[in-house]
Amino acid sequence: MGKSMRYSETEFRKQMKEFQKTNQHSPEWEAELNILGFINTIHNNRQDFYRSSFDSHFYGDIELWFKKDIDRLFGYCRVLFTTENLVKEYIFTDQGFEPMDRVVFDN
Repeated sequence: MGKSMRYSETEFRKQMKEFQKTNQHSPEWEAELNILGFINTIHNNRQDFYRSSFDSHFYGDIELWFKKDIDRLFGYCRVLFTTENLVKEYIFTDQGFEPMDRVVFDN
């Protein structure tokens, strides 16, 4: 993965099958699959993304924080790869996600 991802149920299932088939996946790929899983949960719960707020923290070797206030178009996801002490940031909507460094850049 390692790129922006547009959410679809088909894409999520495809990525899950690939994840289950192979043991050779990067921590970044696993984190991005977890972001898709979070978006999938929003869809499965039929939540109104715009009117919802999120403040969730998932623990483990890859820690994820999801934050979004009510009436905001985008949410923020911070990923900590604990074994490498590396942080990646993403923005997400109910339609997908994008790495923060592709959205915000220095001039």
